[in-house]
Amino acid sequence: MAVESRANRHSPLLSIALHLAPGALITVIGGAASYSLRNRGVPAYFVLEVSVLAVMIPVMLGIMSWSKRAEGKGRLRELQMRPARRLKLWEYVVYPLVIVAFAAAVFTLIGDAVKSYFRNLLFPDLPGWADLTHVFTNPEVYHASWPVVCWALGAVVISIVGPTMEEYYFRGYLLPRIPGPPAVMITTGVVLFAVYHFFSIWMVPVRIIALVPLVFLVWKTRSVAVGIIAHCLLNFVGDTIGLIPIVFG
Repeated sequence: MAVESRANRHSPLLSIALHLAPGALITVIGGAASYSLRNRGVPAYFVLEVSVLAVMIPVMLGIMSWSKRAEGKGRLRELQMRPARRLKLWEYVVYPLVIVAFAAAVFTLIGDAVKSYFRNLLFPDLPGWADLTHVFTNPEVYHASWPVVCWALGAVVISIVGPTMEEYYFRGYLLPRIPGPPAVMITTGVVLFAVYHFFSIWMVPVRIIALVPLVFLVWKTRSVAVGIIAHCLLNFVGDTIGLIPIVFG
């Protein structure tokens, strides 16, 4: 397939830059916005949701549009990794369930411990304006509507729109362009995607472990749809359903 030819592979430095640039911009721009709004009662989680729409998506689309012109493609979809065969219906069910089950087990078993350890190590005094979970852990600090607003917007942005865009960008576009053999491509894709989340950098170790099946199965099937289904389902379970007892309890 042309999109996976060696001629279209990125250099190591370009691959690193294109993986990390969106997350760095979200963190810098979103962080600046959160800081400027710190006395107005606007939660950092809401700023992140807006940043996904106003920063992440335009940046990723802009990078892919640049690549489309550089590679002489007619449409953005021509940049995407394509399945070598038509997947069976059961594969669109079983593979995402395997991905979600593994990631859920990792986050359940070691997620809280790892997050607490590295967060306390790196940011022992993280202020509320920079804490994405603050609106849910300290709702009394905010207007009563903010937890519900953040949860409802997150059900769309964090659980559907964001992960869908991330899969098209990281798996469909960047993964097949990582230089090296398959094992290097998969490992690099996992690590750089985990590090891309600068705004929750303390979760990098557990994300690396949890996301191996996702990146491997997307690469193995060459199906971005498998990644989209799994990623949306994982975020929906963790960030939408998981917050219901906290928001409405």
